[in-house]
Amino acid sequence: MAWARLVLVGLALIAFFLGFNLWSQKQRAIDDLAEDLSWAITHLLNRNPRPSTAAEVAKWEEDFTKWCDRVSLPQGVALGRNKGCR
Repeated sequence: MAWARLVLVGLALIAFFLGFNLWSQKQRAIDDLAEDLSWAITHLLNRNPRPSTAAEVAKWEEDFTKWCDRVSLPQGVALGRNKGCR
């Protein structure tokens, strides 16, 4: 009977750690997305000085496209598709 209790405790521990691992993977994905959003707010939305010439606007669009590709790829892979930001 003691071995049955030991097996049950072992199975409970395995279930707990598998659940914790899934939670930590989700949290890591959320943290990565939060970092990407923070970067976009700082470097794209609050860009100082704001783009005013055609060359500056082109550079902003290039940076935005690169950011979209960086953010959209992991989401697209997870969802089985990649449609980008636009």
